[in-house]
Amino acid sequence: MKLKHFLPIILAVVAIWTSSCSKKSDTIVTPVDTTKNIVPNGDDTTAVASYTPPFTNDVNFYPGDRRGDMSKDTLVEASGLCASRKYPGFFWTENDSGNPNDVFLIDSNAHVRAIFTITNSTNRDWEDLACGPGPDASKSYLYIGEIGDNNNANGTSTIYRIPEPDVTFSNATYIASVPVEKAITFKYADGSHNAESLMIDPATKDIYIASKGSVANIYVARYPQPDTLFTMKKIGQLPFVKLTAGDISPDGSEILLKNTSTIYYWKRAAGESVLGALLRAPMLEPYTLETQGESICWTLSADAYYTTSEYNAPTISGLWKYKRK
Repeated sequence: MKLKHFLPIILAVVAIWTSSCSKKSDTIVTPVDTTKNIVPNGDDTTAVASYTPPFTNDVNFYPGDRRGDMSKDTLVEASGLCASRKYPGFFWTENDSGNPNDVFLIDSNAHVRAIFTITNSTNRDWEDLACGPGPDASKSYLYIGEIGDNNNANGTSTIYRIPEPDVTFSNATYIASVPVEKAITFKYADGSHNAESLMIDPATKDIYIASKGSVANIYVARYPQPDTLFTMKKIGQLPFVKLTAGDISPDGSEILLKNTSTIYYWKRAAGESVLGALLRAPMLEPYTLETQGESICWTLSADAYYTTSEYNAPTISGLWKYKRK
């Protein structure tokens, strides 16, 4: 057969091969850069809350009931409180600013039942605690926020994550040590900030931080948080001065933030993001003024919230319970 008889077949094969190559060259694969900690669901720009006081007083909680005295010898600068998931009715707390790198398990009457030294960590300025889920669904985790920075001088901050440790209860205080499982180290996209409010969304395992200043900047680190230094993104700004603590209820439906004089409350709608809730005007909750109140948390069943304060001699700090009606 002559070449001219093969020519149509050759041209057809060339056309198919060319079309295939063209399609492949149009496909661009972009790798995901997890270090950017990109905020999904439309929260990738900073939203500024527009509400202003006065806010409505919530009538669904009783006034505070002082349940016990915090140890002035052990818990000298209690800053941070969260309800243990592993031991219902117990709470984790810590001392801030240069104290030993210990966490304390207290009962609902403020008695210290266990002390754990967190090895491979430093307490430069631990300011809040959060309890919640983590990578292993069969465990509950403790998040220790080394997020204080009074002079806005630290380039990075760290959240230490550990599974809630085992405790042997007896008449004596249980003392042990546990290692850091993961150090979540980050910097803020807009420079250094002092912060005292750390929260975990139990629905997503995302970490939220509210800064302490003339306004409250809201930052988020989406789960899974990177293993290396990353940038925590600012997603919102709230008109609150010097927030000192925050917590999200174990079922994710209620949010509390506080400063030394006021407790703010949000009810989260079904399917609503944490930021979406915070952008609506809060309600005000009952609060008995404390010497230097820097802690708040929900109970495990969210039937109450608790607060406590740093010790300021000669005033002994109390553990206060605010029960839901």
